[in-house]
Amino acid sequence: MLYDSDEPRRKIPRFKERISYEDNENDFQERYRFTPRLVNLLLDELDDSLEPTTNRSHALSSKEKLLAALRYYASGHFYYSIADTQGMHKSSICRAIKEVTFLINERLRNYIKWPDTMAKRHEASHRFFHLADPGIYNIAGLLDGTHVGIVPPKDFEAQYVN
Repeated sequence: MLYDSDEPRRKIPRFKERISYEDNENDFQERYRFTPRLVNLLLDELDDSLEPTTNRSHALSSKEKLLAALRYYASGHFYYSIADTQGMHKSSICRAIKEVTFLINERLRNYIKWPDTMAKRHEASHRFFHLADPGIYNIAGLLDGTHVGIVPPKDFEAQYVN
């Protein structure tokens, strides 16, 4: 007999269908906070390092890992929520986010640079000052991010302008 009934059966994995939003650019950008073109540029940068190192039939592709991580960054949801929408297991989402985050942080130095001399910082500050009327002094760089409302404390309320 090929199968001994006393031994536990191996669980057969069931994979959910992975939803793709690539057909509609607005839906895609709403969910990932990147345009498909920017995702492809990022994928070109990270692709070699994200390729699966296993020959298993259900290994996540570079693109699947990147999209899972971007969805997490864009939404801030729990791994379960991301896993459900991406058609993956929670542990796969966790590994993908960790891997993509490490690679992005590793390569940030190639793209984000801080002025390394006082003269360069002064020049950057001068350029930023002249972008607005009235200008703001002593700005050497900007980051794009999410606005977070801060409830000012009762003491020194004026220092917490939001």
